[in-house]
Amino acid sequence: MTDNDEVPNSERSHGAARVAAALILIYVAATIAGVLAATT
Repeated sequence: MTDNDEVPNSERSHGAARVAAALILIYVAATIAGVLAATT
């Protein structure tokens, strides 16, 4: 992969999808932790 301004569309969307997946995982983990903390 070269360091130019021409980033393929698939590459950019793939990166965005990975970021979104990470955010969703963090959100789910925080939600589960909150539920466990509330029920114990």
